[in-house]
Amino acid sequence: MIFFWGLPAFQAGRAVSQLAARSALRRQSLLGLALRATAIHP
Repeated sequence: MIFFWGLPAFQAGRAVSQLAARSALRRQSLLGLALRATAIHP
């Protein structure tokens, strides 16, 4: 019973962490692009 309930929770946790990492990478790349754009066009 614990294994049955723990497995979906574990998969959901992995999905959430992957989603958070992906959004953080996207935010970093957008920030990098903005900094690069301001450096090119001050």
